[in-house]
Amino acid sequence: MKKHRLPSQAEFFICVFLFLLFSVPSLLFSEELYSPDEGIISVGMSEVIENDLVGARERAIEDAQKKAMVQAVASEIPSKMMEDNHRILNEKLYQQGQRFIQSFKVLSEVPQGNFYKITIRFALSQPDIKNELKKIGVTRQSQRPLRLLLMIAERDLGQRQFVFWWSSENPGSRPTLSESILKSKFQERGMYVVDHISLLKEISQKKYSRDVNLAEETVKEYGRLFDGDIVINGNVEIEMVKSEGDSGMKSVQANIAAKALQVEDGKILMVTSFHAPASSTDEVTAKGEALRKALGMLSDQMSDLISRQRKGKADGNVILLKVAGLQGFSEFLTLREEIKRRIPEIKGIYQRGISLENSQIDVETKLDAPALIQLLTSRDLESFNFHVLSSSQALIELTVSPKSLTPRPKSNP
Repeated sequence: MKKHRLPSQAEFFICVFLFLLFSVPSLLFSEELYSPDEGIISVGMSEVIENDLVGARERAIEDAQKKAMVQAVASEIPSKMMEDNHRILNEKLYQQGQRFIQSFKVLSEVPQGNFYKITIRFALSQPDIKNELKKIGVTRQSQRPLRLLLMIAERDLGQRQFVFWWSSENPGSRPTLSESILKSKFQERGMYVVDHISLLKEISQKKYSRDVNLAEETVKEYGRLFDGDIVINGNVEIEMVKSEGDSGMKSVQANIAAKALQVEDGKILMVTSFHAPASSTDEVTAKGEALRKALGMLSDQMSDLISRQRKGKADGNVILLKVAGLQGFSEFLTLREEIKRRIPEIKGIYQRGISLENSQIDVETKLDAPALIQLLTSRDLESFNFHVLSSSQALIELTVSPKSLTPRPKSNP
């Protein structure tokens, strides 16, 4: 490792004198344009390397400028929003402070040991900063744009193995056709999709796997690594259904199984599958049409769910009900209509999956889980009785039974 020689006392003060003599006047050139009662005071520091005071001073100025930008942004949005949006704020504002500086004044600057310290008062254009925040969608009135990470493995016609970008054996340098189509579909719905192929080159802590099917905890780790909010993870398999001899028509089917996982808590928002056939005289055309059909259905369903989830976070809560005892979709419809009629505090009820053992239903409400339980058990429904098994902040597990099969207990005389 190369050692840096510390300057002698004489060398050090000669450098400081020459530096201040020739450099400071140019920096103070804009003082007359500046009102001393306005602006943000910021202190920048930088290490002096190999007696290079000029370089250290430039880096200290950049440090002060960045800190001033952080203060200016902090006056516009909450700290939690700054933390959630750090990457885009750093790219669009902190690193581009010169775009927003109207004038500045050096209040003091002095070498301190092996460091150079400079204190500057900046006059920044706050309206321009506000406009930039609005442009990138980060304001007090807005939420952080949801970031979707796509983890879709694909097995094409004639392939024996799935292709997936997180493969340790053959990591993807470009997205699969399925991911490209799905990304376009989500973007049409106004969703932000993480460019994981580009980020792979930047992320030092790369993570690969030999498994095409990943555990939920592993999917959540990928989501955190790529700063995603929701991971769409699944498999796409393309198969030849049949080839009609004389007509030359080729029938292809795209089979998709996917789930949406929320990175923050590992919650599974949806598990779904689609099958879409398509026919054409050209195999490639048939494959593309089948993929677009299946992926279109997938993106529509998941976009609707994500929008509801986002709306719930803005306007209230989305609470998952895990319900045992529903006999089918008709009973779900009956239950939904009765709950909406008897409990107007519930704004929306959405089916995730219906089965006798475990039906999953999303409920949108401004109530928290304890208040919702109180209403479910206290407001008399016409057709069902409720029994709560367990609950948490975002989950209520319960059983329902038709009143015709569960007579009410007789009251004491």
